[in-house]
Parts: sequence; structure tokens; C-alpha cells
Amino acid sequence: MKKRFLLQPLTIGLAAALFAVPVFAEEQSEIAQNAAVLVEAANAVTPQAEPVEEVAQAQPENRLAQYLGKTITKQSITGNTVLSEEEVLAVVKTKPGMELTEIGLSEDLGAIYDMGWFYDLRPEFKEVPEGVQVIYHVLENPTYSKLNLVGNTVIDKQKINALFNLEEGSVVNLKDINRRVLKLEEEYRQAGYILARVTDVHMDQDGTLNLTVNEGTVEDFKVKGNVKTKDYVITREMRLKKGQPFNAKDARRSMQRIYNLGYFEDVNVKLNPGKEPNSVEVEISVVEMNTGTFGIGAGYSSADGFVGMISIGDKNFRGIGDRINIRWEFGGEDNKNYDFSYTRPWLDDKETMATIQLYDITNEYADYNIDGDEIARYDKKRRGQELTLSRRTEDEFISNYITIKNRDDIYKGEADGYEGDVDQYYEPQFDGSKGGSKSRYCEDYYPSDYKERRKENFGVTRSITLGRVLDSRDNIYDPHEGKRISY
Repeated sequence: MKKRFLLQPLTIGLAAALFAVPVFAEEQSEIAQNAAVLVEAANAVTPQAEPVEEVAQAQPENRLAQYLGKTITKQSITGNTVLSEEEVLAVVKTKPGMELTEIGLSEDLGAIYDMGWFYDLRPEFKEVPEGVQVIYHVLENPTYSKLNLVGNTVIDKQKINALFNLEEGSVVNLKDINRRVLKLEEEYRQAGYILARVTDVHMDQDGTLNLTVNEGTVEDFKVKGNVKTKDYVITREMRLKKGQPFNAKDARRSMQRIYNLGYFEDVNVKLNPGKEPNSVEVEISVVEMNTGTFGIGAGYSSADGFVGMISIGDKNFRGIGDRINIRWEFGGEDNKNYDFSYTRPWLDDKETMATIQLYDITNEYADYNIDGDEIARYDKKRRGQELTLSRRTEDEFISNYITIKNRDDIYKGEADGYEGDVDQYYEPQFDGSKGGSKSRYCEDYYPSDYKERRKENFGVTRSITLGRVLDSRDNIYDPHEGKRISY
């Protein structure tokens, strides 16, 4: 005769998973398979002819088979404190008066385990003259004490604690924790972190619930299809960064930024498996377009003789993303114009952009009075230099600008058809002596003649202009959403 402690857990595969191996990594446990393991373990249980607390005769040759087909006379639960025996037995389909079957036992064990309150479960059988009694021995999950998080960088600990909302000192329910794990993964997905997974959930004996999150990081970038454009010109537009969690929303915005450069006909992003688990290599495929422009023109007139124009530009100069434009007009005394501009979009890693412009241009202009009537048409030379600096704010859609300008506007004479017109730039209605109202111009000053008024529109201008632009358009060439506001 040997003594055996009935509450000693058997090693049955389904069992001590909560303490030993990760659980809840998948949406649902495979109850049927686990229950089948329990039945197999039950085959090794030694039958009891005496009451549960008595000594049993060791008969290793006996198996579950000897109980199959017998009538179940009684069912009981031991080890339960959270749920009553009636609540546990309510999920059992096989009832007293029914025959004990292997399928029925498997389903019943699965149903009890699927309640989520127990980390170990094993059946015990007691043969009686009327049939067989079935005793289910359960070990409840530990009581919760605290949550230990590993790997979370996007969602902070306070929000995850609020999401789980477990009461300290209460017995944890596996299904309840599993639902919260799935909800946490859904929170990541809603925020765009589609690769984030809870890879490990287990509980220590002191009640610490350990939660490990793999947020799915960007391991590296790979650029394909670019012939002229340097790799870094493309990757610097990425909102994703190496070593940071992959975000689908940032990936979409990155594609928009690359396309808005104007260098490519098509932009696509593909994810390749990384070297580390749940990491990815972001592959950016582009189709380049022609970014250079060239223009030439020529003509002849009796007044100016032979005249010509040459313009050249590239919005992706040398493949480094710089923009350059040069325009030169030549021929005739008043047709020696030039306009040069150069833009570097990235002076530093803060997206500071600089544009310098030099010009000497003579063009024909027209001015109008307050009633909208044309009062002057003349040639004006504009000669100057401008420097514009801009930088994005913390909000990538908003940029601040500053422009420093030095320009000299020179009156070159009346345009064709206006020669000798002394009334240009002089409106009689401003002359009080002729019945005009000086309040229409200025109470303290109004020009006395056309020469005085003409001076107001010419001369040297030195200015510093501040500006801000909000541009949230998804596609600056064909926008479907977003807006652009400058002020």
C-alpha cells in the first residue's frame, strides 16, 4: 500500500503553462487538443476504491478504458475558491446518469479549462457499485499583484495599466487577460503600428504579470530604381527611422513626401523580413522622371536687332535634390536681362532650406487708378538680390520663412505708345486745386505732379519679410486632401 497525494498536479501538457511557458500569444488556446492530452493523462491515473482521503492500491496497469461505458453517479470539484462547484459543473456537458465516454470527458475538461480560472486541471475516478464518480481537481491561477512591461516604447505604461485594469489581490482569468492582450494589439494597429505583437505573457508565483511587446522595428532601408538621385535624398524624406517601430501611417506619409519632390513618376514601399525577429527592411522603389529643363528662343526687330533667350534649370541638380534655374536674355540696349536662383532644401537635419536669387530684369508694367483704369504703361528695370531661409516646425506641415531683400527699381521710360505722355502717374482727381479730394490719397500729402508720384514707385527697397506656411496636401500636384495656407 502506498500513499498518494491527490492534489499533486500531474504533468499533462496543458497544465502549468502559466508558470512555465508563454500563453495568450494567439487569440484562442486549442482546447480540444489540450483536452485530449488530459484524457491521455487520465488513463494513467490509479483508480480509487477507498474514499478520496484514503490510501489507494497502486495498479499501474489500469487505464481509463476500464471506466468507459460506466454510469456517472456523481461529479465534484476540488481546489476551487473563486467559483462554486455548481458554477464549474454548469459548463460540463456530461451529467450524472450518463455514460462516461472519452469524447465526453475530453469536451468537459476543455470546457472547464476554457473558463480561464485554472492553470492546472486533472480528473480523478472512483469506482462505486453503481458506476463511477468523477472528481475534477483544479488549481486556480495566482492572485494578481502588479504588471511588468518589457519592450513598450510607443504606448506608455500608464495607458497599458489602464487598459488591463486588473484588481490587485484578485485571481486572474486567462481569457480575460487574453482579451486585454488582443485589445492592446488593436491599440497598436489603430495607431499605425501594424507589426506590434505581444510575444510573451506569463505570471510569476508572486502574482507579477509579465508582458513582453515586440513593436516591430525598422531594421534598414533599401532604395531601388534611382539612377540619378542619391539614396540619401530619398531616405531623408522618410518619416520612419532605423531602430524605431514601423508605422504604416508614417510610411504612407513618407511616400507622399518622396513623390512631392517632383523627381519621380511613381513611388512604392515594400516590407522585407529583417534579420531580427519581427523586424523589417523597408524597400523604396521609385521610377525617375526627367527633372531638367532647357529653352532657347530668338528673334529680330528693326528697333533692337537680333534678340535671344536661353534658359536652363534642374530641380534635382546633380541628383542631390538642389534646384537651379538660369535665364539670360540678350540683344538690344534694353534687353540684357538675367535671372539666377539656387535652392538647397536641406542645409541641416532640421530641414532648413535656403534660396538665393540674383536678377537684373527690364519688363513692361502697367499701373491703374483707384477706379481700375489704366493710367500708366512703362518699362522698369529691377536689379537686386534675395535670400530666403525656411525651416519646418515640430509640426511637419508648418514652415517658417524669412526673406531678406535688396532691390533697386529704375524707371526706364514710357512704353511704346505712351511716349511724351506727361500725365502718366498723375491723376487730376488727387489735385485739390482742380476739384479733387486729397483725402482719397492722403490727408497730409498728395503728389503735386506726375514726376513726384512716379518717384514713389521707384528707388531702392531693403526689407525683411517673415512668413509662415501650412501645407498639409497629400499630393501637391493633384491634391485629394489637405490644405495650403500662407500668412
